[in-house]
Amino acid sequence: MTPPQVRRFSANFITGVIQPEGLLLSDNTLYLANDIANGGYVGTYNATTGSAFTTPYNPLISGLQYPFGLAISGNNLYVSQDYSATNWVGEYNASTGARLRARALGQ
Repeated sequence: MTPPQVRRFSANFITGVIQPEGLLLSDNTLYLANDIANGGYVGTYNATTGSAFTTPYNPLISGLQYPFGLAISGNNLYVSQDYSATNWVGEYNASTGARLRARALGQ
């Protein structure tokens, strides 16, 4: 049995993020949750080159409170937030970032 291929990235594959917490790979899109109080966001990057599809100044999803977990089902992106006693999971369009449900799970 052949072992799976391991892809190695350079230390500077994606730069300019402050506190990356969550990563999700879907097709050739890498979703990255950047954990900043009152300014957390989800950005998207080309999984092959590391180039940004979105930027911190124009992210896919913005205004999040400590985003860290990401999951995808079809074209729905789920983002968990860990903010004090108001932990919850939001549901977003994975292509546009439009909010589908602010609180898909949680308080």
